[in-house]
Amino acid sequence: MSRNPSLISETNALNVDEAKNFIKSGGERVRLAWDISSDEFFRIASSSGREGMRMVKKGRDFFLERMPA
Repeated sequence: MSRNPSLISETNALNVDEAKNFIKSGGERVRLAWDISSDEFFRIASSSGREGMRMVKKGRDFFLERMPA
């Protein structure tokens, strides 16, 4: 991911670390651009919740979003 998070609010990530880093550096929402198994979904949702993020499913896509303050 080569975009500056301060200039954009949404992007795509190819793995969970990339997605979390984008959110932690100021991004608002990241599309998880890979096939996510149900086990992986629950693992990401659990760990991201402890870090102030949440998993969202819209249609066939999954997103990681910053939780509202």
